[in-house]
Amino acid sequence: MAVAVRLKEIMQPDFSQGHEISSCKPFRMCISDDDLKDFDSDDGERSDMSPGKGTRFSCADFDLSDSESFEEEGYLKITLHLPYKKSYEESILFEYELERETKVKEAVRCKLSSLEASLRFENDFALIRVATFVRERKEANVRLDKQHTRKM
Repeated sequence: MAVAVRLKEIMQPDFSQGHEISSCKPFRMCISDDDLKDFDSDDGERSDMSPGKGTRFSCADFDLSDSESFEEEGYLKITLHLPYKKSYEESILFEYELERETKVKEAVRCKLSSLEASLRFENDFALIRVATFVRERKEANVRLDKQHTRKM
């Protein structure tokens, strides 16, 4: 006895292994949690894709900074001063204060780097002096031992 099978059922692929077909939605990659707000697709339709679906990738070791001093500066600290500005003069003063603070930080960094270089130089020089003193002392001890053995 033959079982009647519809043509539509034959043409549909079998997704029994847990894979689901998406309804022709494009691939999306969310960079940060701030980007998860309201996305619109390219054709203007609203996407109802929740951030919980799909695979998430973590890039904790990926560093986009140009210099190594970002960790010291606290680049993750966010300061929101704009809502608190009341007038044009205060905003100018705020900008001058930021510039002065940046200049002071740069001057302190330069002074610290020069002090570190000076300390390294003094340390190396002291180590060289100690090494030469030890070598001269060993040579003097060897000479004194030779003189002592000759006298005996």
